[in-house]
Amino acid sequence: MAPKPSPWARTRSTISHASSQVRSVRHWPLAGAIVLGLCATWLIPQGVSAMVGTHEKTTGANDTVTIAAADSTVSFTAPEGWTFPTSRKASAATFTKGDRTVSVELVGGVTDASAAQQRRKAALERDGISASFTDQTRRGGAGFTGKGCIAVKPTANTVGDCAVVTSGSQVVSIVSLGPNQASAYDIQPLLDSLYTGTTNTQNDSRPSDNQEAK
Repeated sequence: MAPKPSPWARTRSTISHASSQVRSVRHWPLAGAIVLGLCATWLIPQGVSAMVGTHEKTTGANDTVTIAAADSTVSFTAPEGWTFPTSRKASAATFTKGDRTVSVELVGGVTDASAAQQRRKAALERDGISASFTDQTRRGGAGFTGKGCIAVKPTANTVGDCAVVTSGSQVVSIVSLGPNQASAYDIQPLLDSLYTGTTNTQNDSRPSDNQEAK
C-alpha cells in the first residue's frame, strides 16, 4: 500500500495550486489589454479616417493653385470637382477624378527653352509616361508657348493630351490622362489660365526639383 502523503505535503500542494490560480488571475488584465490593443489596431483605419480625413480636397469653381520653383511661381485655375492633395511638393500639382488625372509641373531657371522642353519630356518618361511631340503649337496665358504632345501611361492603360510650354525662364508641363483620349480633360482652359509671379522659395519648406532643366 502506498504511503499516505504527509499533512505538510498536502498543504504545500494546496498552496501551489492556489498560487497558480492567483498568477492566472493576475495575467488576465495583461491578456485583456493585448486583446483590446489588437481590436484597437483593427479599428484605427476607419476611426482615424473619419476623424482626420484624407488630406485631400475637392476643387471648387475658379479655385486657383500656385506652384513654385527657382524664385518664381506659376498659378492656374484648377479643374472643378477634382480631388487635389493638400500636401504636395511645391513645384507640381496632380488632380484626379475617377480614373482620370491632370498633372502640372513647373521647372524654373531655364536658359534654353528647346533643351528644357526635351528634358521635361524625358522626365515624364522616367515617371512612366510616354510623351510624343506633335506638330501642334500650344499657347497659354503669360506668354507660355511650346509643343503639344500625346501622352500614354501603359501601366494605367490611360492616354491623353499633354503640352510642354515655356515663358521666360520657366517651363511648364501639363499632362491629362484618361481611359481614352476623348475622356481626358481638355488642357486648353488650364493653359489659358496660366499666369506668373515671383517668390522666395527658400521660405518654402516643401521639396522642389526646380533645377531639372536649364
